[in-house]
Amino acid sequence: MKHKLLTMLLAIVAAFCLCLGLAACGGNGPDTGGSQTGQGGNGPGDSSGGTETENPGGGGTGGGTHAAEYFQVDETNHWKICTDCGEKFSEGKHNFNSDNTCETCGYSTIYSKGLQYSHNIITDTYTVSGIGTATDTELIIPAYYEGKAVASIRDDAFKNCWEVKLISVKIPDGVTSIGSSAFMGCTNLESVEIPNSVISIGQGAFQECTALASVKIPDGVTSIENGTFQECRNLTSIEIPNGVTSIGGGAFASCSKLRTIVIPDSVIAIGSNAFRATAYYNNDSNWDSNGMLYYGNFLIGASGTLSGAYTIKPNTKLIAGSVFSWCEQLTSIEIPDSVVTIGESAFYHCSELKSVTIGKGVTSIGMAAFHWCDKLQKVIISDLAAWCNIEFEYASNPLINHAHLYLGAEKVNELVIPDEVTEIKKDAFYNCDWLTSVTLHSGMTIREEAFQNCTGLTDIHFKGTVEEWQVLEEASDWNWNYNTGNYTVTCTNGTVKKNGPITYF
Repeated sequence: MKHKLLTMLLAIVAAFCLCLGLAACGGNGPDTGGSQTGQGGNGPGDSSGGTETENPGGGGTGGGTHAAEYFQVDETNHWKICTDCGEKFSEGKHNFNSDNTCETCGYSTIYSKGLQYSHNIITDTYTVSGIGTATDTELIIPAYYEGKAVASIRDDAFKNCWEVKLISVKIPDGVTSIGSSAFMGCTNLESVEIPNSVISIGQGAFQECTALASVKIPDGVTSIENGTFQECRNLTSIEIPNGVTSIGGGAFASCSKLRTIVIPDSVIAIGSNAFRATAYYNNDSNWDSNGMLYYGNFLIGASGTLSGAYTIKPNTKLIAGSVFSWCEQLTSIEIPDSVVTIGESAFYHCSELKSVTIGKGVTSIGMAAFHWCDKLQKVIISDLAAWCNIEFEYASNPLINHAHLYLGAEKVNELVIPDEVTEIKKDAFYNCDWLTSVTLHSGMTIREEAFQNCTGLTDIHFKGTVEEWQVLEEASDWNWNYNTGNYTVTCTNGTVKKNGPITYF
């Protein structure tokens, strides 16, 4: 009896789900053409992005739409399977162009046979995972495998490729990602065709492709990862598309013939040694009389012999990673308001650096930017609210060296946080053991380690009630006040001891 009841219940649930699926897609019978509002998204044959939708049943009463990202194919036809109800739609015959490629779905009869693939059961697509038994030196990756779309190239897929000396690679429209080290060490690779559907290229993807003479980075890519084109020694020019926001460490390092570089204004971060040992970097005429290397408004190099005080040029947008590292004769640096980002290790081991002025435009300082600057005494800022909003990483705050904070010419001992500050970011006042008093207000939060090791802190003046102080503490990270002094919080209606009792007025 129980078994029969369970079977009936499962049948009812299945029928209910089917009805929901049909209702969601307006399922009134077979597809009769409908109206298309998109063409294939990231699927092959279309690089415009998005997902194809279609009103099934030619305007039936259901009111829903079919949706699918990729085509499926056989040798004659293409179609899509609705991700909501599983119904087939957008079915049609291939319309081949002169290159034997279907103009609708991207299916081609010309491709390299024998490649290895792995199936992604979540997206129902394939990833190229290795060279397999393929022998083509001019490799054409297919848009489809076993009727399903090829959407990516796996990490290390063709790394060092000893079996076949690849000369060229054509990646089909529809592939969205190229994995880390995917073509690393393919030393005979002269050209690669990357479609606009690609939005992600992994670390070291083309590293040590020493014969690669040119490459076009797709417009949808937003980040050039670490070492992506490192040691591409035949590369003479590169245009980084507008929309890229970061260039990773060593991305073009040792591209010894690379002399023409186009970096768009969208870039806000450049990693360590991104352009080191390129033809541009090695050309002495590109360095100014102070031993500094700029590319437009980007500071990408500094001579290790730089000494004394230096002021970064006005309108400079960013300081690349490691630019001033090991400048052991540098004593003072002034960073203008135009700078947005200070890269990782930018001033690492500047052992004689005593003073740094940081402009109010800085929003991010990378890891270890001021690590081992043991003689740093003064950190000068002009805008305390802007300082509270900087994103710090490990050992990136110059105050970590027990330097003293100056607001303009005034040495700070009692800190008054401006009313417009709603959040004090991580590490903002880390190691400020000279700090004795802080004034805070309600409606703000304090992030981890913001006042860590402020061992001299004895007084917090809070512009709010005891109850509002408790709300602030509840909203803030638990370790914002780790290893501070045993302060007393004075509120408008009472006092609160650190980890202690409340006394009301």
